[in-house]
Order: sequence, then structure tokens, then C-alpha cells
Amino acid sequence: MIAHQELRERGRVGHEKHAQLSYLVARHVDFVLTRDWANEVLHLDDQLPDAPIELGRIRGRVITWDPTIMAALAERGVRIPNVPEMIDRYLERLADLPLATVRRDWERFQRLYFARVDDPGREMPFRARLAEGR
Repeated sequence: MIAHQELRERGRVGHEKHAQLSYLVARHVDFVLTRDWANEVLHLDDQLPDAPIELGRIRGRVITWDPTIMAALAERGVRIPNVPEMIDRYLERLADLPLATVRRDWERFQRLYFARVDDPGREMPFRARLAEGR
């Protein structure tokens, strides 16, 4: 899929085309190891909550949250964010946030976490808050 994309501009051969976030999410990519570069090229800050990952001196970013994989990485010394705790902190201030912000952040958390994790306890407050705006 990536190789068959239209070439918009000639550059370094083999590095000219990039997977889009929708492709990475659909393929259940767990993380990327080129944090700053990936953010610059794919504009990840606009589409995902910030979830940094560190493998020694290599910095990356979590794309989709798989609890089993993240636990295995943590056991091996990889520094991973606590995404469920991040969501809990967000939910504590959910009622005070503008509906447009909640809608945007729900989409971002959906890509990162809820698309792969069945967690109705954390999902229901989002859905209830979003239903208020209908």
C-alpha cells in the first residue's frame, strides 16, 4: 500500500512515501521509534494523545495500545506511558471541558486505546458526555 502511493516529490529513494496514521491503526502498529520525525511527517500530535515510549536512548511514540504488548515491553525495561491512568486523569475533568474538545479528544483516545481495548468503564463517560451535545 505504501509503495503504491503517488510520488509527490522526488527525494531519497525508499524514503519518499510514508504510511498514514489510518494505515498504522488498521494494521495495529503498536509504536514508532522515530518520535519527532514521525510527528513531523504524520502530524501525530493532531491525531493522537501524546504517549511517549523509551527504549534506552531511543524515543518513540505509542500508536495503538495493546495491554499485553505494553506489559511485556515494560517487563523488559522499556519505559511506557500509563495510558489507562492518562485517560482516568482526563475523565476527572471531563465535565468541565467544552464539548468540541471532548469530541476531538474522544477521537484521539479512540485511535490510541479504545479501538483495541474493551474498557466500558472508561468509555461510557465519554459516550455520556458526547450524548449531552446531541
